[in-house]
Amino acid sequence: MQNDSFYTCPVQIGTPSQTLSLDFDSGSSDLWVWSTKLSRSEQNAGTQQGIAIFDPNKSTTFKTAQGESWKISYGDGSSASGSVGTDTLQLGGITIENQAIELATQISSSFQNEQSSGLLGLAFGTINTVQPTPVKTPGKLGHFPR
Repeated sequence: MQNDSFYTCPVQIGTPSQTLSLDFDSGSSDLWVWSTKLSRSEQNAGTQQGIAIFDPNKSTTFKTAQGESWKISYGDGSSASGSVGTDTLQLGGITIENQAIELATQISSSFQNEQSSGLLGLAFGTINTVQPTPVKTPGKLGHFPR
C-alpha cells in the first residue's frame, strides 16, 4: 500500500470470523483493530475508506479482558489506544485461540487514510503496550516459522 510503505494481509478474527486487512508491522508488538468501540464518526469515516471494523458483539468467542488497556504511539506521530479482549484468530492456515485482540477506542486521523483495519506487530514482546500486563502477538507465540 502507499508505494510499499506498508503491507497488509487478510486476518480472520472471531466466531463467526470477521475478515480484516491488517498492516504487518515489524517495529511494534501490538495487535490492534478498528472496532465498534470507536466513535460513530470515526467508524463512518473508516467505512467510507473501505476499512473493515471489528464488532466484538458479533463474535461468540470474544471475551473482554477486565482492567486491561493499551496505548501506542508510532514514529510518524500517529497513535491509537483502547481496551483489550481475547478471541480466535486465523492467519495463513493457522488458528490461534484466546489471542489477545486490542480494540481501538481512539485512533489518529492518519489511520483513516491507510486502508488498513489495524496493525499486527511482529517485534519483541517487551515493547507490547498492554497494561497492566503485556500480551503476546501471534509471531511471539511461536506460530510462525523462523
